[in-house]
Amino acid sequence: MSAARRVLIAVVLVAALSGCTSATPAPTNTASTPGTTAATLNRCAERLAPSVGRTAPLELTASFDDAFQSDSTINGTVVLTNRTSSRVTGTTAATPIVTLSRNGRVLWHTNGAMIAMAAEVDLAPGASMTYPASFSPMECAAQDDADNSFRENLPRVPVGRYDVSAAIDLTGTDGTSTLITGPLTRIRIR
Repeated sequence: MSAARRVLIAVVLVAALSGCTSATPAPTNTASTPGTTAATLNRCAERLAPSVGRTAPLELTASFDDAFQSDSTINGTVVLTNRTSSRVTGTTAATPIVTLSRNGRVLWHTNGAMIAMAAEVDLAPGASMTYPASFSPMECAAQDDADNSFRENLPRVPVGRYDVSAAIDLTGTDGTSTLITGPLTRIRIR
């Protein structure tokens, strides 16, 4: 995919997200670096962001079954839960950013162009919504984040136990954007 087409997809996604209903402000898991988004939260071969693994009033929980090292893609779900006492409204991307890590180090994260669709969020206190999600049991390197997409034929992760986490941006019509993360989910890759 050309760089111009990637930029066009990103612009369409940003435009789709910025023209949606407002979000009710609520305490959330936020990144430690101002301006950090779900797509830039975790980078290949670096430590997990400090906000990942914490729970908060808005929480994103990944659910994946144990999988095989030979799988090219491992499918699961991510649940956004409103643990506040207020209704939360707004929009998010259609799918969250998923990160595979081990011992606090990022091995793989969602990358490349994303589908330019938004998901409407309207959650009463205690309510949840579910997103489809997936990851690849592969290991990326710092050089992969310097390019627009990962290298082909990344090395597969060894058999073992890993953590999966998710992040997503909740956007309101007033231009506010809230980064939401959640607890780590332990899985085994055989």
